[in-house]
Amino acid sequence: YWTIKVGSRDPRSSAKLTDQTSQYSPVYYYEASSYMPPSLKSATAGLLPNGAATQSGVITVKGENLGIDGSEVKLTFGNAYGSNYTSTDCTMHIPHKVVNCSSVPGVGTNLKFEVEIAGLKSNQILTSVSYVRPIIKAPGGLDNAVNGQGA
Repeated sequence: YWTIKVGSRDPRSSAKLTDQTSQYSPVYYYEASSYMPPSLKSATAGLLPNGAATQSGVITVKGENLGIDGSEVKLTFGNAYGSNYTSTDCTMHIPHKVVNCSSVPGVGTNLKFEVEIAGLKSNQILTSVSYVRPIIKAPGGLDNAVNGQGA
């Protein structure tokens, strides 16, 4: 159900307001009633905690048509090798423009991001956002750890 002032247009919709004049009074209606899909411009974060971490990181997503309620945002991210993660723990920072989401434990570098709001998916963007590299320790707990540099 839409409440529309004569001559107004919802900026979240690509629909055009159309004037149909009858013999008795003008009738205004929308030709379509769907929202424009979200559009991503960037996703930034510090190094995201890997699977060994007990805390989550924060991912800041910027774009257009991101809605007004962070609880409706589903952020999917992953790498080119098929590892995909989903965060639904999001808060709106600037309505329609900026959302902050908690990361989930994972692995990968140069992650790609996509948001979904009310079934509408955004474009995918490739970023330099990465998870912390794992720490590889020698067998037996020896303290000569190699920090993500290989053994």
